[in-house]
Amino acid sequence: MGSLCSICAETNPAFTATGGSLEENAEKSISMAERKCPISRKPPNNIRNSIKGEAQNGRLSLTQVKRAGGSLGLEKEDLQNPDSTTFHFLNSLADDGQEFDEHFMVICSLLISGSSNKDKAIAFFEIFDKDGNKTIKTREVTRFAKDCFDASVDKLPNLAKGSSTLVSQGITDYIGKLKPHREKFAEDTVQIILKGQPELGQAQFIDVVLREAPFAVSSSGIRCEVYKNYVLKGN
Repeated sequence: MGSLCSICAETNPAFTATGGSLEENAEKSISMAERKCPISRKPPNNIRNSIKGEAQNGRLSLTQVKRAGGSLGLEKEDLQNPDSTTFHFLNSLADDGQEFDEHFMVICSLLISGSSNKDKAIAFFEIFDKDGNKTIKTREVTRFAKDCFDASVDKLPNLAKGSSTLVSQGITDYIGKLKPHREKFAEDTVQIILKGQPELGQAQFIDVVLREAPFAVSSSGIRCEVYKNYVLKGN
């Protein structure tokens, strides 16, 4: 199966093969930066354990981020150099007190992981099954869809910014077209996954994600899905 960006190129007139549209070039820049990130080569359990093992009450200090990042393959350059795109990405996860959000660090890392969709679906189920009752309800699937949208559209594109002013502006313009569709994307994703049911067990959730919503566990998949179904169609 080709990349989701390639699927967009095949099915949408705006993602053309000749030179590529501005949107396609922006998506390629982001996707390439995500694939180059060392975290993308780590399995979901490794990602979760490394970050959760450092976090306290859902937050990480800069020192804890450096330890977690080091165990996930990030170099000192990635974590300390203000000109590093990884530094900019991590900084987008920090609050004013320079504490980092454990939840979004895990979500972003899972979305760019090169692991199988099944492994990622299992990890996402466990994260969003907030009450731990082995079912995922409407509000939890909604939060899954919104948080993954925010990670894919607001956070992860920072990995690609900084290579040039032109590239950064192209990414900013592309992301600006995606952002208004957050609520509609979440609503439609919930409908695809739950189909009107109040909840799903883990096996059901994994099955429907693999069959009908593989885009939902991939950052590039989410961006391409939004571009294809909402930006191009004007929904």
